[in-house]
Amino acid sequence: SCLRAGFMLSYRNLREPTRALFRTIGLHPTSRFALGAVAALAGEAPADTRVLLDELIGANLLDQEQSQYTTHDLIHEFAADLAGSPEEPADRGAPVRLFRWYFDTARNAARTIAPHKDPIPPLEHTIPVQSDEFADEHEAFRWLLENRNALLAIVRTAHRSGHDAYAWRIANLISGPLKRHGSYLDVRTTLEIAHAAAQRCGDLAGVSGSLNNLGHVHLVLRDFTRAEQCF
Repeated sequence: SCLRAGFMLSYRNLREPTRALFRTIGLHPTSRFALGAVAALAGEAPADTRVLLDELIGANLLDQEQSQYTTHDLIHEFAADLAGSPEEPADRGAPVRLFRWYFDTARNAARTIAPHKDPIPPLEHTIPVQSDEFADEHEAFRWLLENRNALLAIVRTAHRSGHDAYAWRIANLISGPLKRHGSYLDVRTTLEIAHAAAQRCGDLAGVSGSLNNLGHVHLVLRDFTRAEQCF
């Protein structure tokens, strides 16, 4: 199509490091994302990634809205197609780095919001990412709300790709703050995924924790039959 030809022309005019970052953006499950998420995908420092993102903005392939970057759904789809192309494949280690970044940052946010609550158990890994940290509860809660759609999509993507240890942990980390925001339907859906993910990877703590949290959501939604099945 004419649109796709225009995207390709803009893409071909980029420097190779910027083209590589653009392809990597196609691996993010939503067309709206934070700097830290893209840096994790790229395996680069946020400062270096910001320079490349600015080049994409200059090429009209990306926009910035305060702390978030956005791209049109059609451009995001184009980037995803490039990422899956055998001619110019994206870094296949990028998705795991992305899951790790969202898990670490969501855990930092949850611990900032509720420092006395038992944290979700960490994962043993050596994947280098630079997660975000938060000065106070307000900043952490704002990050969770700004990244809500991305976090929900990350849970679905992690479970679908078999990274269940990330899926159930991230889902349970974000469930408390999202309940405070009143997003009970989103929480119910993501905790159902968390329960399935924990079951599939055989994590009993994940199964019981997900069921307990899911049961409380059913109670709030006045679905007493399903709540009873969770306890």
